[in-house]
Amino acid sequence: MADLNPTQRAILMAISKAAGAGMPPTVRELADQLDMKRSTVHYHLLALRRAGYVSGEGRHRDIALTDAALGASSKSGLRLAGRSTPARASSAIEPSSGIPILGKVAAGTPILAAENHIGELSLGAMFDGKGPLFALEVTGDSMIDDGIHEGDYAIVRQQPTAIPGDTVIAMIADGEEGEATIKRYRKDRNGVVLEPANASYRPLRFEGADLDRLVILGKLIGLVRKV
Repeated sequence: MADLNPTQRAILMAISKAAGAGMPPTVRELADQLDMKRSTVHYHLLALRRAGYVSGEGRHRDIALTDAALGASSKSGLRLAGRSTPARASSAIEPSSGIPILGKVAAGTPILAAENHIGELSLGAMFDGKGPLFALEVTGDSMIDDGIHEGDYAIVRQQPTAIPGDTVIAMIADGEEGEATIKRYRKDRNGVVLEPANASYRPLRFEGADLDRLVILGKLIGLVRKV
């Protein structure tokens, strides 16, 4: 578990404590307990799921530690305990291995971004190794003028930041759940704008307290299209 940052370790400890009490935590409860934004908890839970340490999506009290987390903690001194579920394969990849398909992402109205490993694309060698990669299948047509079509696979480098002009995958927190969308990233004097590439759609603006709802999950670095 040496690859985990202090925030991720704190989340694992909080999940362990809740499991020991017989009540798996919700995202809201983790955020309140750790004094974090719910969007921050969502982001780190996504990383922990990809590492194979956590199962569940934060709904219906389904968050649990995996056997891999319990086994790794005994070697790291973290001392996790509680009911576990079998580990899933990690989504962090080397450039020569496959890119996991984790679900779908909206290019229209945002949809629930539930991580769901539904296959792999053996395309890792095509992209540089500057960070872990994942793939999402695009739904909707809000990015069609940028050549991003429904049914395309968006190849994404996981990263928490973006610069104006990047096309990003962004998580938009909504209560205890989150929604993901693919859009152009832009900043103005009031906040952040996620711009569609289709005049039929309006930009998504985040200002003031609304900025707390927005988490950048990664940058688009490629597309794969089925013909």
